Amino acid sequence: MPRTRRLASRSSADRDRRKELAETNAVLRSERTDEQQLARLDEMFGVGLGAVRERSQLASRIAATKSTPKPVKSKKKTVEHGDKAKVRRKSDKKRKS
Repeated sequence: MPRTRRLASRSSADRDRRKELAETNAVLRSERTDEQQLARLDEMFGVGLGAVRERSQLASRIAATKSTPKPVKSKKKTVEHGDKAKVRRKSDKKRKS
């Protein structure tokens, strides 16, 4: 039967060190923009490789900030146009008379 390697128990000092490292990494990440984070992922793993979920989230956030909502043109009802035309015709008739 092969021997299994026992994992060393982690001391509280190791946990504290990892916790501090995680906190500093979180602060550094919060200071980066989404574009900078995407560039950093490309540096670390290669272009388009690794961190698939984070890349897709970053790409959707970048696309959302770059896309501007198009102005919606409101279509006027033909009845309104007809009413305006009637008023205009009446005023034209008064001018001619």
